[in-house]
Amino acid sequence: MYMLLFLSKCHNLRGALHRTYLGEWLPIENLHHLHTFAGTFVSVEIVWHSFWHIMRWGVGGDIEFLWRHRTGVTGLISLICTPFIAYPMMFQRLKKSIPYERRKAMHYLSAVWGLSIMFHAPATNIFWVMGACVFLYLGDWLVGYFVGTFYCPTLMMTPLGESAVEIVFEHPRGFVNHGGNYVYLCLPWLGKAEWHAFSLYAHPTLENHSSVCVAKLGDWTGALHRAVPMPTAKPGWVYGPHPSPFSGATQAESMVCVASGIGITPTLGTVKFLAGSRRVNVVWMCRQPDLIEYFLRTVSFDDKAWTLIYYTGQRKLVISEEQFIQNPRILLLRGRPDLRQLILDIMHACETGGDLPRATLDKAREMYRETFRCGATQKFEALMERLQLTYSNKDLFRSALHCTMMAAHDLGKDVDEVDKVTLEGFARFVRDTSKVRGLLNARELESVFSRYDLSRDGFLSKERHFERRCSLGRCSLDGEQEKAAKLKRMVSLLVSGNAIVRDTERDYGNWQILYCGGTAAVVKTVKEMHDELGVGVSIESFDW
Repeated sequence: MYMLLFLSKCHNLRGALHRTYLGEWLPIENLHHLHTFAGTFVSVEIVWHSFWHIMRWGVGGDIEFLWRHRTGVTGLISLICTPFIAYPMMFQRLKKSIPYERRKAMHYLSAVWGLSIMFHAPATNIFWVMGACVFLYLGDWLVGYFVGTFYCPTLMMTPLGESAVEIVFEHPRGFVNHGGNYVYLCLPWLGKAEWHAFSLYAHPTLENHSSVCVAKLGDWTGALHRAVPMPTAKPGWVYGPHPSPFSGATQAESMVCVASGIGITPTLGTVKFLAGSRRVNVVWMCRQPDLIEYFLRTVSFDDKAWTLIYYTGQRKLVISEEQFIQNPRILLLRGRPDLRQLILDIMHACETGGDLPRATLDKAREMYRETFRCGATQKFEALMERLQLTYSNKDLFRSALHCTMMAAHDLGKDVDEVDKVTLEGFARFVRDTSKVRGLLNARELESVFSRYDLSRDGFLSKERHFERRCSLGRCSLDGEQEKAAKLKRMVSLLVSGNAIVRDTERDYGNWQILYCGGTAAVVKTVKEMHDELGVGVSIESFDW
C-alpha cells in the first residue's frame, strides 16, 4: 500500500506504459481509485501503528525514544504529516471548507512523509523498497517539469455565457493528444503556482488543436470567468496529456457515454476518435444552456448511435435545427431520465436495429416543437435573454450599430458613423450574436424588426428597443411548410417501435458505460449495472 501511494501518481510513467503491451495487463489508465484506497488504508494504519508503539514505550519507560531514536523521530514526523496529507482529501466537510489549492499544497507533504518512512526502520529493507518508489515519483515529477510541461503563448479563451470558459490551444511541439486524456493547466496571470486538471478533447474544427472547458465551480474557475468577460488570447502552461479512464474506451465494441454538466468534455474526445469505428451513444444531462448551445453548434455526434440530451435548465435554448434534421438520432428532452432503463433501451435499440421506446420519442418530439416551432419573436426573445446575461442593453445596441455600419460597407455605402440600426444591420446582429445558422429567415427578421420599431420609421434608435419584451402570441408554425415536411420525415424515422421487452440475462460483455461527472446517484446506478449485468464501467471525476 505504501508503494502504491507513489507509483499510482507517476503520471508520465503511466502515460508511457499505457501505450505499451503492459497496458493489457494493468489498469494503468485509471489508478486514482487505487491511490485513494491506499491513502485511506495507510492513514488509518499509521495512526494505529503509532498508537501501539507510543503505548509500549510509555509503559516501558522509554518514551524518550520519540525524540532521541531515529525510529521514533521519523515515525513522529510521519504521524504529524499524515492528517495534513490525507484528511483534507478524505472527508467531505474538510474538502468543502478548505480551498483546493491549500489541500493540494498540503498533499505535497507526502514527499517529506515518504523520506521519513525510508529511514524509519534501519534494520529492514524499507529504505530500498520505499526509496525506489519515492525517487521514482520524484524523477517522474522532474521529467514532467522539464519535458512534459509545454508553454502555450496563445490560449484562445471564449466565455460560454455564465457557465464556463472554453480554452483552445495549438499543440506545442511534442504534444500528442491520443484521445481520452486530461491535462493540468496553469495560467500564471491567475496564479503561478496553481495547476488544475481538466479533460482534454480534440477541437471539432481546428486541426492540431485541443480544447478544455472550465466550468465555473470554485475560486480559481470563478476568477478565470471574471477575467475573461469577452473572447481573448493569453499565455499559459499545459502539463500532459495523461491517460484517463476514458482511455480504455477502445476495449468495447459499443458504449454509452453518460455525462452530467461539464462532464461532456471527455465524451467529445471519445466521439471524435472512435465514432468512425465504434457505436458511441451519448446520454448528457445538463442544466447549463450555454454548454448545450455551444457543443450542438460545434460538435458532430455519431449518426450510427443515439445522442440524448436531457435539459434541466429554465432558459429557452437558442440552437439550430439543422443538426437535428441531418442526424435524427440526436434527441433533446426535458427533465431527467430513468438512467438504468434508458441505457438498457439504448443497448436493445443498437443490437436489434430498432428504435427507442415510443414514450421517449414522444418526449423528444414535444421538446422539438417547443424549441423550433415557436414564433419568430419568441426565438429572438430567447436570444436576447441569453445575451443579456452577459451584456447590457447599451452594449448590445452598440454591437447592433457596428453591425449596421458593416452591413452598409458590404452594400458599397461609404459610412463612417451611424446612430440608428437598420434592418440589414439588425439581420447581421442576429446572425453574429446567435451564431446559429438560419435562426430567423428574411420574413421573420422583418417581422421582429417591425415589432421593435415603435416609431415606424425603419430604424431602431435607442437601446431600450433591445429590452426583451414578453411575447403576446403563442407558438405557431409560421407557415414553414418545408420545415414541417422535414420534421415529418425525421419523426417517421424515429417513431416506429412499440414497447420493448428487455432481457437482462443477455451478455453485455461487449458494452461499456463511461461516466464523467460528480452526481452520486449516477455513479451508484452505473456501478449497480456493472454488478448485476456485467457491463464494463469506467468513471472519471476530478473530485479532488
